[in-house]
Parts: sequence; C-alpha cells; structure tokens
Amino acid sequence: MKGTPGPLLVPAILLAAAVNAQGSSIRVELSSARPEKVSVVLLAKSFDASREPIAVPINFEPGEKDAEAVLPDGGVWVVEGRAAGYWSPSVAVGSGQSARLVLNRTCRVSGVLESGLPEPVSVRLEERPGGAKPPTTDKLPCAVDKPGAFTCEVPAGDWGISIRVPGRVPHYELEKTLQPGGEIGLGAIRLSSGASLAGWVTADEPGWKAAAARAYLRGLGRSEALPKSPDASVSERGFFQIGGVKPGQYQVVVVQPGYSRAVRGVEVKESLEAFLNEPLVLGKAR
Repeated sequence: MKGTPGPLLVPAILLAAAVNAQGSSIRVELSSARPEKVSVVLLAKSFDASREPIAVPINFEPGEKDAEAVLPDGGVWVVEGRAAGYWSPSVAVGSGQSARLVLNRTCRVSGVLESGLPEPVSVRLEERPGGAKPPTTDKLPCAVDKPGAFTCEVPAGDWGISIRVPGRVPHYELEKTLQPGGEIGLGAIRLSSGASLAGWVTADEPGWKAAAARAYLRGLGRSEALPKSPDASVSERGFFQIGGVKPGQYQVVVVQPGYSRAVRGVEVKESLEAFLNEPLVLGKAR
C-alpha cells in the first residue's frame, strides 16, 4: 500500500470539502525510501490568503517513498512538507491541477562564529562543476543555539555550502560531502567584514590544473593590478574568493602560465558579495 494521507487537521467544513472534492492533487515523494516509518505533514496556504491554511498528515510505511494527497478545490495553494530529517521546497498548485513535491533527506551542519556575537546565520547550497544542481539557491536559515553557535539542517547531495552572515565575507566549504542523515562539524569560523568577490575558473583543455591559476582585481581601463590589490589562489576545483574588496567597478583577471588570461568586468557593492554566475575561461596561449 502506498503512503496514506491521514485526516485533515482542519475545521469540519474544510475537512469534508478536502476529502470529498476532487480538487488539486499533490504527489509527495521522499528522495529515498527509509527502513522505518516516516510521518510527513503537508502545510498548504492559500496564495491570496482567501482561505484558512490546512495541514494534511501522510504516513509512509517502511520502504515506501511516494503518496498522493488531495487539497480542496478552488484557488491556488502554496504547499510545503514537514518531516524530521527532510527538507521541502514550496510548490504552487491551482484548482484542478496537480504538482510534484520531493522531500530531500538532510545533513546537519554546525559551527561556531569566532565573533561570539548573536548574528543571524544562513547556509546556501553551492553547485560544483560536474556536480548535481542543488534543489534551491535560497539562503536557508540556521538555528543559533547561543551567541556564535549555529546548527543548520540542509538538503544532502553532491554540492558544497557557504556560511553567510549579513555584512561579512561568506565562508565556503566545497570539498565536504553532505551525506543523507549525516553531520558536518565546521568548528570555529572567522568571517571578516566587508565586500568580496567569488567565482569559478575553467580552461579549454583536458587535464587543466586549476591550482596553478591566480585571480586578482584591476581598475576599469587599467592594464595592471591595483596597488595592494587583494588577490586569491584558485582551488583544485577551480574556485576563487577575494575578500577585503572596496566597493566599485573592477575587472577580475585570472592568469596562469601557458594560458591567455581571462578578464571580466564586475561591480562590487558595499558589504555584499559579487558572485560570477558564469565561470571565467582560460584559453591556451598561442
């Protein structure tokens, strides 16, 4: 038997409507089956706030990973799932329509900010070259247990993470594996204040060694690096991050012996990160 929706936890009128009406349907899937029972609660809110929110409990028996739920007809519902050890996106479904909602197993990430301040901490999933696409690029809030200490439940998968605090340079962890049901302790983290620049580098050549490259900043219209310009090495994966950047218009330049340099214009704003969504590409020198 597939996962079975339980009774709706709503007033009697809404309960009858949800059970009897063939309204909007949600296909709920677990990213992986579990050997134990999994209890999920679907939380549905009216898109225009014209109806009361409702909750639909669904019980997955051991080994089950999909179920169907029906919501009352009329209007658009915004739905997300809640279950221990799972993360859920939000999906919208209209009257008479169907939608798919996948709940991802989570990995716990914890650490301590060296500042010791009660600052809001969040985690963003970071796509790695050749890796899977994260289910969200939103910043996921962390629980702050005491000043500086944080814990986050994030979707597990083949992607990295960055730790973020407003007004500070993000801390990237791109080599660790986010195992379903696992835990990663980052220890003490120091986040410097100010703006930063980050991105990826690649090359038009098989076997390219990314760690031999270097990135630096120069002013627009200049041919040399800025005096005392911050620069950064490139990781083996091709990632770089430059902190301590003053707000302004720049060119980011990546150089490596035997390759033609890669250059791109970028604007850095005060206390924010400028992230290059497209990688810089080094060409083989002629």
